[in-house]
Amino acid sequence: MNKRFQKGLAVSALAAMVVAPFAQPVFAIEAGGSGTDLGKAEGADTTLVLKKDLTVQDLDSDYVPKAPDVSFKYSVTNGEAGKFTSKQEDKTEQVYEVKAGENGDLIKVNNVAKENTINFSGSDTVKSGKVTKDISLDFSDVEKKFTSAGIYRYVITEGNYTQTDRADLSTALPQTGAGEKTRYIDVYVEEKAGGGFEIKGYVVSRTDTSEGKESGFTEEKKEDGTTPDSNKSSVYSTYDVTLTKKVAGAVTNNAGYTFTVTLPTDDTATYFYQKSGGSESTVSSSSSTTTFTETLKKDESFTLKGLPVGTTIGIVETEVQGFKVPTVKIDAGSEEDMTGWAKTGIGYSDADADATDVVVTNKKDGSILPPTGILMTIAPFAAMVGLGAALIALFAKKRKNEA
Repeated sequence: MNKRFQKGLAVSALAAMVVAPFAQPVFAIEAGGSGTDLGKAEGADTTLVLKKDLTVQDLDSDYVPKAPDVSFKYSVTNGEAGKFTSKQEDKTEQVYEVKAGENGDLIKVNNVAKENTINFSGSDTVKSGKVTKDISLDFSDVEKKFTSAGIYRYVITEGNYTQTDRADLSTALPQTGAGEKTRYIDVYVEEKAGGGFEIKGYVVSRTDTSEGKESGFTEEKKEDGTTPDSNKSSVYSTYDVTLTKKVAGAVTNNAGYTFTVTLPTDDTATYFYQKSGGSESTVSSSSSTTTFTETLKKDESFTLKGLPVGTTIGIVETEVQGFKVPTVKIDAGSEEDMTGWAKTGIGYSDADADATDVVVTNKKDGSILPPTGILMTIAPFAAMVGLGAALIALFAKKRKNEA
């Protein structure tokens, strides 16, 4: 290889990283760096660190839920040869040839060859609504095998998440779309002055045309720029339930009214819990059916936060002698209010798939139920719900952003 060709190739490789920012947002990553750290790490020239974001959000409040127990597997393979075009502003287009990756099975994913798993759990620290993990790719064994300079392409693929507990996360944490599970890694290789070849940098893209530069499998927003896109990134959503006790008429039960709550099926989940006037605490599920009881007096309430969207809780009020069970009615409201919501009715065993603020009213036996009934104010439904002896209400919330 003559020196003129060597210099030309080096200039072309450098130009690919320099001019790309003018075509689209770019993460041109030097050896040893990541999409957020563009510096060259001393002694780590053959390591590329990608990021994996798991967004966690509560749809009803500013409560920050704990991350679910899930795992993502990542595997690296050789990419195919091809080309991409980059155009600097006011300059002509330049076409760059990309070679097929070589020895991809030697790349270590977090210290394990070819593939490895990243785990998330409720003990992870949530920052700015996300849990972020590193995907460290070690190219040191691959670098030793290069026999020529150029741009070499590799592909890293994210598998569907898996879980070991019994939680139903199918709605709360949708699997990302099939077209969002791969990233293309272009590795820039140059000839060393003393002989041999070395990696000089990386460019990570969403597509094989090098469009959509990335720093890994990070959070993506919808077109509004604020809502996380669960099709393009991993988004875990929860909801809250508030139950308020009302008693109609002059007579009341001074001892209070006891409710038994059945939590969603989950081996390890912990939820926020607070009774009106009380301090914040938590309740946890276990490997078997988990219930707890709470006694509410007139006008008292309790709130549960961090329930996975799509799961249900059961609420049973213990019978109090002398009080009758109210009737159940529904006021569906206007069609505009219902846009984007399930239009199912309300019954004693399905209080409303989207109802999360519930008022339970007991009437003194023999009294007349007022025309307005028992008001449960929610959006988009304003419903009247009553619970009496051993009457179970199930509450489940659907993802608002799937409308």
